[in-house]
Amino acid sequence: WERINSTADHPITIERGEMRVPIPYAGIFCAFSKRDVEDLATVRIHIFSRPELPRDSPSALRIAFSLDLPDQVAEMVVAERGEWGISQRVGISPVMSLYQGSRLRVSYGDQQTEIVWMGARLRTTFTIPAPGDSGEIPGAVDPDQRRILRGAVGIDVLAGQGKRSGLARAVAKRAGIPERGYQLRFETRLQSEVRPEFPVLSLKGRTPNDFTIEW
Repeated sequence: WERINSTADHPITIERGEMRVPIPYAGIFCAFSKRDVEDLATVRIHIFSRPELPRDSPSALRIAFSLDLPDQVAEMVVAERGEWGISQRVGISPVMSLYQGSRLRVSYGDQQTEIVWMGARLRTTFTIPAPGDSGEIPGAVDPDQRRILRGAVGIDVLAGQGKRSGLARAVAKRAGIPERGYQLRFETRLQSEVRPEFPVLSLKGRTPNDFTIEW
């Protein structure tokens, strides 16, 4: 193996999201990272839910962390729909740069969990309580008159597993978010009508040949 060095005539340039290396001849080339330095990756947080939520029952809210690469995002969407069927992305974060080993506290309402980013796609799930009659009435010019449910997922940066990822403030600064209280907002629609309650049945009378019930 021969190391490719940056020179004045053939510089190695690094830009956001890519590194350009001059290749002097044809062959097989490999890129390596240092074991003692955590890798830095561009990541987005995706929020998935049903495109229309029932008013009288809870629903799932799924938060996925994925590398911001087209093939990784496409694979994530296929996996989401393959597992959950009708699913829609209802929120997405800006591109964030996360060190390997970064630890984040993810919360929704009074639910919370912690995740550690190690470079591979991961996911966590929360529960949206039954909305009932809540929801925002859309504007008169909105062609979709179903009520809107808006919410936010909270992200806090914690001390992670590594030299750089162990510094929560540095991780937050590199990711471009506050160390505490970052809010990733989402929006979806509610069903137009509430499903009626099941009727309470009672036996009114019966004979040897039939019976009568009422509700």
